[in-house]
Amino acid sequence: MQKSFPGRVGLRRTAAVAALGLAATLTGVVLPGPAVSAPDERCPEVFPLADVAKGDAIEGLTVTSGTVPTGFTGTIKGVLEDGIAPDVDMIMADLESPELDRVGGIWEGMSGSPVYAEDGRLIGAVAYGLSYGPSKVAGITPASAMYALRSKTGAPAAPAAKVAIPRRQQAALASTGVSARQVRGGFSALPLPYGVSGLGAKRLSKAADAFDFAADRVFAAGAAPLAERAPAVRPVAGGNIAASLSYGDVSMVGTGTVTAVCGEEVIGFGHPMNFSGPTTLTMHNADAIYIQEDSTGAPFKVANPSAPIGTINQDRLAGILGPIGSIPATTPITSTVAMRDGSGSRIGETRATYLPAMGDIAASHLMANLDRVYDGWRAGSAEAGWTIRGTRSNGTPWTYSFADHWTDRADITFLPSVTLYEHAETLRTALGTKGTIDAITIDAKLSEELRTWSIVEVEAEVRRAGTWVPLQARKKIKARAGAVLRVRATLASVDNNLGRKVVRMTVRVPAKAKGAEGTLVVATAGVAPLAERVQGSGVDRAIARLQRSPRQSDLVAAVVATPRRTELVNRTVAPQNAKITGGKRIRVQILR
Repeated sequence: MQKSFPGRVGLRRTAAVAALGLAATLTGVVLPGPAVSAPDERCPEVFPLADVAKGDAIEGLTVTSGTVPTGFTGTIKGVLEDGIAPDVDMIMADLESPELDRVGGIWEGMSGSPVYAEDGRLIGAVAYGLSYGPSKVAGITPASAMYALRSKTGAPAAPAAKVAIPRRQQAALASTGVSARQVRGGFSALPLPYGVSGLGAKRLSKAADAFDFAADRVFAAGAAPLAERAPAVRPVAGGNIAASLSYGDVSMVGTGTVTAVCGEEVIGFGHPMNFSGPTTLTMHNADAIYIQEDSTGAPFKVANPSAPIGTINQDRLAGILGPIGSIPATTPITSTVAMRDGSGSRIGETRATYLPAMGDIAASHLMANLDRVYDGWRAGSAEAGWTIRGTRSNGTPWTYSFADHWTDRADITFLPSVTLYEHAETLRTALGTKGTIDAITIDAKLSEELRTWSIVEVEAEVRRAGTWVPLQARKKIKARAGAVLRVRATLASVDNNLGRKVVRMTVRVPAKAKGAEGTLVVATAGVAPLAERVQGSGVDRAIARLQRSPRQSDLVAAVVATPRRTELVNRTVAPQNAKITGGKRIRVQILR
């Protein structure tokens, strides 16, 4: 159900930012007293941090199955001064419940579970755990820090990546059965787990590496639907809450727990999701299926998210916050995928709300739909094109369109998705912080045939019109600077399903290359050189560079010369109806 990816971390976050998973829901009997009574939509009164004392009894709320919170108990072990960040202390507590006993300790998805004093005042939210393996010792984010989210603006302060446990408390923890390694490791926010729908576990592992997912750990999960199938349920303290980067076919969702509902505002998690400060994530309810044990790491909650019910607009050190009802603007990602022979087709839709993950989301969406229609990881060919529309920081629109062909003898649905990821990431990076990607539309066709052209012969017209010489038959040809070279390439189908054809092209010798040595190249993408560097800046330069880059189905003829250590390139592109392999080249003596 889940897999660890210790290598690349998509959005370059610190370990402390990767904390979606330490918290969510415990199983047990509903406890008596004000802490577990029907949740009040008024913010519960804060229990002063200065009054928190070792040995104090606490009660908490969380969900272990379904949507109804149940109770857990615990005992305060002490307070770590500045344990979360400068001026933000961490409260340590030992928790108890039947579900904690069953799974071995605090689980990912319990983040935000409210913890109350015996008089019903809110102490804070479960949000941190010991660094090595599950245990029942929790780090609690103080309620006062979480309530401060309601007035937050500007950039967030950085949390501590790891919190050391003072020596005087290490011995006390060891006496309760916590291992020496756990005590020495201290507290940390658990790696942020994203539940990602639309991709199976094996496919998700490959995608997470190729697309540089924004998480240390991701796992296959259910989708958040585009629209509610039933009336939306209002969040409650101790209930499930999910925040998503996208929903629909590919839902990237982190599930945790509501700490408090203050009128129309929901506060949860007790730590960051992406740690982006002001943000635009989508808020969802969730239905917990069960808490999954994990012998190699921390247990984690498995849940189905609902359709959107609100917006997360603050993603801060002490948690997430946002209003119920208002849904953030989304980027629709739509793909129409069909088999070339007409045997199947599907239209897929995903809504993305988080621009920094747009490449991950778009590529995962395309792969999920390609996999669904092709129904297997196997050899074949694909042709796909997409149009990406957006808005510059000055408010003017931009558009980028692309199309290409791919062939692969093992996994044809993977390659187009990787290309889309690279293009979306290039454009996203070029936009800066104020531009937007407004829509991505994709059309693709798949075939079980291996549709590939091979360049079997290339000839150049030299001396006089009508005399053609194969490039491999001569060591060098002569041409004047500024002259037009005529070439013709013979293409043959690799698997005899496209036949054979001749493509005629012309390419001009660089006029400023008089007296230089050059090379005539007739080849496909990755072999033929690119043209001169593009001008401009920002997204316009990125679009120009992407448009000039040769496709795998482009046949390129280029003359390259290097007079006075300056590379000059003129080229001609002839798009074909399948991927091209191979190439030919010959030296050119450029006459004055």
